[in-house]
Amino acid sequence: MTYTFIARHCCDLPVATCCRVMKVSTSGFYAWRARPVSDRDLADAYLTNTIVDIHRGSRRSYGSPRVHADLRLGQSIRCSRKRVERLMRQAGVQGIYRRKGRGCTRRDAGATPAEDLVKRQFNVTGPDRLWVMGHHRTPHRRRQGVPRRRPRRLEPPSGGLVDRRPHPLRAGR
Repeated sequence: MTYTFIARHCCDLPVATCCRVMKVSTSGFYAWRARPVSDRDLADAYLTNTIVDIHRGSRRSYGSPRVHADLRLGQSIRCSRKRVERLMRQAGVQGIYRRKGRGCTRRDAGATPAEDLVKRQFNVTGPDRLWVMGHHRTPHRRRQGVPRRRPRRLEPPSGGLVDRRPHPLRAGR
């Protein structure tokens, strides 16, 4: 990681100075630069190119689950979903995802309200002259304080279910 930083960002500075500031050896930097690319890095590069091609072929809409499925099923390339996620993240490739709904009742501040087709009148001359009923949905909630009644069942050693509640006629015995 340090050698990569030196190679990318210290082009106009002497290598010995950069290595001394980063506290690494100069010979280690030159050995790293001369080392061939590892098999895993090479396989990742090929797989990244394939992932980018699949992503572009889907009009940039596929995310990692669909890209992974296309690799496994469409092209018979075995790799893990997490590897696909990592390579997509490193390549800057991201699928389109649906954002949370923000509601559809927002209006502009200068918008005019809709016409009242029902001709509602909310100005009343006296009590019990006009009844108004609002309709809105509330989430279904169980009444507070009322426990659910379920029969208690225990499993005996034989494996079958047995009801251990006392019989109503034999309760006094």
